[in-house]
Amino acid sequence: MEHHYDLLVVGAGPAGLATAITATRAGARVLLVERRAAPSSVPRATHLSVRTMEILRGWGLAGAVRAAGVPVRPDVRICRTLPDPDHHIESSGYPPLRRLLRLTPELPGCCPQDHLEPLLAAHLRALGGTIVTGEAAVLQSVGPAGVRARVGPRTVRARFVVGADGSRSGVRERLGIAMEPLGELGSWVSVLLRADLDRVVGEHRFPIHVVRETAGAGLVLPAGGGRWIFAQEWSAERGEHPDQWTPERIRERVRLAADAPDLDLEVLGVYPFTMAAALATAFRAGPGFLVGDAAHPMTPVNGMGLNAAIADGFALGWRLALVADGTAGEALLDGYEAERRPVDALLARRSLRTAELPADRAAEDVAGRIPHAPVRSRGVRSSTLDLVGDGFVLLTRPGHDWAAAAAAVSRTSPALRAVPVDDPTGALELPDGGALLVRPDGVPAWRGTEPAALPGAVAAALGHADEEVLPCAS
Repeated sequence: MEHHYDLLVVGAGPAGLATAITATRAGARVLLVERRAAPSSVPRATHLSVRTMEILRGWGLAGAVRAAGVPVRPDVRICRTLPDPDHHIESSGYPPLRRLLRLTPELPGCCPQDHLEPLLAAHLRALGGTIVTGEAAVLQSVGPAGVRARVGPRTVRARFVVGADGSRSGVRERLGIAMEPLGELGSWVSVLLRADLDRVVGEHRFPIHVVRETAGAGLVLPAGGGRWIFAQEWSAERGEHPDQWTPERIRERVRLAADAPDLDLEVLGVYPFTMAAALATAFRAGPGFLVGDAAHPMTPVNGMGLNAAIADGFALGWRLALVADGTAGEALLDGYEAERRPVDALLARRSLRTAELPADRAAEDVAGRIPHAPVRSRGVRSSTLDLVGDGFVLLTRPGHDWAAAAAAVSRTSPALRAVPVDDPTGALELPDGGALLVRPDGVPAWRGTEPAALPGAVAAALGHADEEVLPCAS
């Protein structure tokens, strides 16, 4: 018996979960397959950017993610030892709080990946998405008609397949997409441990502590639930090998970093890795797409790998859903690589330069989406971002009967919501009687003043090649 889906997603990390959630919320039938039988218990990444928190807010998950995370100040602490009062604080690229809150309704978050993934998986299941764990997805055929795969005992057919299966992606290999190495930053050992370092750092709550004490030098990161990550660089040229990081050596070095010779700690895992970055030569081949590390493995520097992965899925999922149900044209899919690959390439290359941060990380992070501003819609005060949903939305000013125009478009295109907005700050740049068409990912698609132009604008935004593209005038 064959099982039919609109979308087969391979890999249930943040990239795969974000893709599956976005596609399911847009109406697609999604199967998410994960080779692991149980969720990972390794924190991996912890930093969540403001744009990631905005996406989670749109899914109703921001509060749960913060509750599962660690409250920290979004900067980097440089210290000789963890309790050292004479530390130095370096900005991680975010502006002061007051200016940050003018850009976004959400502050950056700190949530270990193994706490984040179960929340995303539960949300996907609640939406009706199907998750199969403990099975590998073997692609048997990939062509214009879609894909055929073997998932354990099941034969699966899908219109599209998304490789979210990591830097050694089997989907990428099957699609014949090559990788371009971008460089390396050396070899490291990451240690997951349990210790009462909250008592040691005291009020100094940061996502990263850079410890300079010679033997205990390294990076110390909170990972929630009394767990911490202790990372040190090693070099074969110095005669070192990751096997030398025995529990005894780790205890010695962590105690030096903590300036606490009697610190009680438990080593939970030791994970050698190479800090490296690469970029896929393409993010698409026929009905196959790549997201996250399958498309652009990055180093942990600046903490953008997880966030780029979620941004990929958020940009791709709704496109696949609308094309799969016939609402949108194939040209809509071309926008995924055109928009995401340049951004991911920039972030991957930047992850190799330890001293490089954007002048304003938040402004760069939210670039492209509609601006955040307090607005009132139907008597409710909220952010402009809260007006965006899982489909296209038409934000309107009083004047023309945009609701009637939107209803007329919805009879032949996806349900288009017309939302009247009181925008006192003018952030949306809506002319009197005008409207702004916004994509499901919050990106403006068109701005105009004549309802008669709306059908063509929607058609162009949906990638129908026979329509004239109507720009979003600035």
